[in-house]
Amino acid sequence: DEVKKSGDHRFQPLRRRLSAALKQFSQNRLTLLVTGRPGVGKSTLINAVFGKNLCLVGSSTTRVTDSIRCHQGELSGVQVIIWNTSGLLDFEEDDLEAAGRLSIRT
Repeated sequence: DEVKKSGDHRFQPLRRRLSAALKQFSQNRLTLLVTGRPGVGKSTLINAVFGKNLCLVGSSTTRVTDSIRCHQGELSGVQVIIWNTSGLLDFEEDDLEAAGRLSIRT
């Protein structure tokens, strides 16, 4: 799979809006969990938020992320922690059982 660039101009409006929102945020830390079907752009979103390639992304709809991973950075003076999940809805068994099988990597 080809690796997509996250620092391109398409993501600048997202980064500007997020930065403006965080300036009004009253806490000094924000923790997010990104979930969804495989291939919908969870890793691309995280790369866009941080403005750099932290997550491997592919051009297909198959799973690229194989475990839950933690990515951290600072935006507008707020520590941002984002947990990236593999496609939880891609399992045949119940999602809670599937989530229990995933490993967590920090």
